[in-house]
Amino acid sequence: MTRAAEPSLTARLSHGSAGLVRMQAWFSAGLNLLIVVFCLTIPDFPFDKRLLYVMGAYSFSYAAIALVVERVTPALFRRFISVMTCAGVLGLAPIIHWSGGITSPFAVFYLVFLISELVYGGKAQYSTVCAVGSYFSVVLAEAGGLLPVTNDLAARIYASPLTTFWVLSSYMAFMVICSTLTGIILTKLHHEVQREFNAKEGLLKQLADLDSCSQIGVLAHRVAHDLNSPIASALGSLDLILMDKGLAGEAREGLEASRSSLLHMAALIKGISGYGRADENRPVEVPLSPFFRELAALVRFHPSALGGSLLVDEASMEGLSMRGSLKELRQIFFNLIKNGFEASAGLPRREVRVSARAHSGALLTVVVADSGAGIPQQRLPRLFMDRFTTKKDGTGVGLLIVCELARKNGGSAAAANRPGGGAEFSVTLPAAVAEAA
Repeated sequence: MTRAAEPSLTARLSHGSAGLVRMQAWFSAGLNLLIVVFCLTIPDFPFDKRLLYVMGAYSFSYAAIALVVERVTPALFRRFISVMTCAGVLGLAPIIHWSGGITSPFAVFYLVFLISELVYGGKAQYSTVCAVGSYFSVVLAEAGGLLPVTNDLAARIYASPLTTFWVLSSYMAFMVICSTLTGIILTKLHHEVQREFNAKEGLLKQLADLDSCSQIGVLAHRVAHDLNSPIASALGSLDLILMDKGLAGEAREGLEASRSSLLHMAALIKGISGYGRADENRPVEVPLSPFFRELAALVRFHPSALGGSLLVDEASMEGLSMRGSLKELRQIFFNLIKNGFEASAGLPRREVRVSARAHSGALLTVVVADSGAGIPQQRLPRLFMDRFTTKKDGTGVGLLIVCELARKNGGSAAAANRPGGGAEFSVTLPAAVAEAA
């Protein structure tokens, strides 16, 4: 499952690692400085004191890293760590030389640098090459007489080319093996964490869906309860008025039209009152062409459709039928078509187009496309999870209802922006073979 606009696990780990790098850098800067100060007070320091100046430079470098690391973007974090590690292992060369060359106790810091990079998410490919090259260059230069030997034990090792080769190759191999094995172990751990992270994200999405649907269910029941009484009162009053036989023809027709509208509203409210619990109606086969012809006739009288064009591509629907609750299917597509007209309100071109396509596996998709301004890209991933509306007085629950009703009928809903402008909503539902006429 992929969720755009949400930070990936790698990005989150990089962001968290930046804080750890900052703390380690400050710690290393302080520790190096303390070591330098301590070593300067030792009368018989066993190594060339010039390496203390290098360690002092390391201290200032660590402080600089601590100041800038949290400003590095997650995309560049690994590259930043790799560059810093390469610089660090190359900077060890003079320390290795002044502290005994092939016998230097500071050679262990090559491993410290490499493993640190791996822990912080780097690959340590280039830094391993730099570490091996740095150590090899110092030893080769000392063994070949290009650099002075500063340690008696090192001089005895260099006196035997075979011993020099064995010690040098052993430690270089040890560096490569340690770096490779650590990388393999950490990569495996990262994949395990990634798998757990994806599973957690999937569960959180399901919980968010359930929470949204639960809230809508409570709201739907409350709305239905509040509207039932006034609708019943209005119907009762109309029935009493219509019992007057002396009522003029036009007035009677108008009142009967109002009564029909109230009955239709009562049916919709009854459907809303069933939202959030199992539908009592059994699924039926619904041929697409007649269904959308009837729905188009109903939608055209809605105020939002005035001045707009509703185009139903019946050729794409030929021979196709969907299966589901007729009332809920009407509510799904009525909402989407109405939303399409509302999205293009005030624009010179107001058009909603409905088409369909069949899939393998007994599924079909109905697409409702509009000529509006489209959906903000950052809202698309959670469009059916959060309340979303472009109207000042909108509630933002229409698309949530569409998603839940599609799910109840064995389908799903999706949204996307059209390349030429506007949005399109796709509802995938179980397909059924249309009954022969």
